Amino acid sequence: IAAGMQFAGGIMGGLEQSKALKSQAGELTRQANELERVGAQESQTIRKQGRSVVGEAVTSLASSGIVTNTGTAQEIRDYITNNAAFDAMTAVMDRSNQAYSARVQSAQARRQARSAILGGLLGGGGAALGTMAAAK
Repeated sequence: IAAGMQFAGGIMGGLEQSKALKSQAGELTRQANELERVGAQESQTIRKQGRSVVGEAVTSLASSGIVTNTGTAQEIRDYITNNAAFDAMTAVMDRSNQAYSARVQSAQARRQARSAILGGLLGGGGAALGTMAAAK
């Protein structure tokens, strides 16, 4: 009976550990999805701010009597637009890298969850065999 209890205990321990690791993996996956959503949202905000700055610059230049679609005025517009696009892409890339890291951790937790079940079986079986050998 003691050997059976040890075997069952090892299995139960492995299952509980597996369950906790799967839960952790699910949370990491949710975090990765949220990071990507936030990156896209940040990108949109940055692009919108860039368009606003361009509008302010064009208004300022036009109020000074400068033609806004040629020469230096156009270069200023292009410069602001390009910087905003670069900043937006950087925000997406940063969040994508963070999401990738969370997904890697999630995959590791899922592998550990599978190993925990096997470890519980082996540990419980080894304990049971040890008890049976000691009883003889």
